[in-house]
Amino acid sequence: MANVVLTQDIPDIQVIVKYPQDPAGFFWHHRILLKKLAPGVWLCLTPDLEVSRHDLNTHNHIVLDRHAPFPRAQAAYVYAFDPVSKATLEAKKRAAMAQAVILGEEDLVELTQTVWVVAEKGHARFGEVVPSELIDDGNLTMVFESKGVSILDGEEVFVQRMQTSDLEQFKSGDSKDEGDLRLLGVHTDKTGKRKLDLADSLSLMKEEQMEDFPLGGSVRAAMEFLTSVNDGPGSLARYHTEWQRLSGISENSSVTYSHRNLCEALRLMHSFDQINVVNTASGELLVRWIIQLETATERNPRSPDFSGLDIVMMGPTTSEGKAITSKFTEHLTTKLKERAAIWKQERLYREERRHLSKGSKGDTKGEGKGKDGPKGPKAKAKPGPGGGKGNNPAASSE
Repeated sequence: MANVVLTQDIPDIQVIVKYPQDPAGFFWHHRILLKKLAPGVWLCLTPDLEVSRHDLNTHNHIVLDRHAPFPRAQAAYVYAFDPVSKATLEAKKRAAMAQAVILGEEDLVELTQTVWVVAEKGHARFGEVVPSELIDDGNLTMVFESKGVSILDGEEVFVQRMQTSDLEQFKSGDSKDEGDLRLLGVHTDKTGKRKLDLADSLSLMKEEQMEDFPLGGSVRAAMEFLTSVNDGPGSLARYHTEWQRLSGISENSSVTYSHRNLCEALRLMHSFDQINVVNTASGELLVRWIIQLETATERNPRSPDFSGLDIVMMGPTTSEGKAITSKFTEHLTTKLKERAAIWKQERLYREERRHLSKGSKGDTKGEGKGKDGPKGPKAKAKPGPGGGKGNNPAASSE
């Protein structure tokens, strides 16, 4: 069975327009609607990635479904797109905006007074205008309505679109919209609903170091966890389903319900709330909670074992209710180790002194009792025939 050609998996409206005189036999041409100029009049993207004007009031056309087969009667005659990347589509939308200005059907102010700039504070090129050709290069840049990521001289940086009149204020740091590190911007689909999938949200996330981050530990888990989910199942909903199936945990257990709700909370944070999860304490806590549940389940799927796992959460108190003072505890542990070493040396010193003291007393009482002394091996010879206890051989010989 031949592969079925599908329409593009994008939120933008797609149509096929009839071209009965096409010499190659492609009587229907695929189009993506980019910019509405008037009722029924659109600037469209062609399969050759050109922007053209179409009056659909006078063109025979068929509206298509998203990521679906072409109508059966027309499918064999459609000149269709190869897959179009999101970055390419966004670049063509900006080109359509420029063409609308040229045609006199769009306000020039919006187009000419906005620029894309490096929005990463602390970067040497902060506030620098990014060339439009770089923004339009889908291999080096991914941008949405107002924010994105670009590769400048081999380095990945955040970029932001703004009015040229606000640029100097932005560069000086006095801008009211300085860019909250906890936010990803506002992103919507074609219908205007707030939506941002996991892959796109991760492309906008960057973990920033915060000295006052309230959760203990120098290593955070959120970015690594979300990246692994994206590289694996691709979404948090599928991740939960796969984990529940493979872990051996009961579908109706409290751990399963908690795991599902935590994954859904993370999904809403990036998809609807559009929060930079990796820079929020709440997001980090939710991820650690998931890790805690998974670790306990891995120990015993039938009866998850949470013993000692309070360390995963790194809260202000331990499971025994003891307040956590990590830095002081580390200092105290070091001092105790030092004191223990001193005590050990003192004990060894006392033992050595006792040993030497005993040896010294033995030498004083038994002076001359060496090998050649009276009680040495020679002195241990049995007394002679007339010698008994108290007899003096020397005296008898006299």
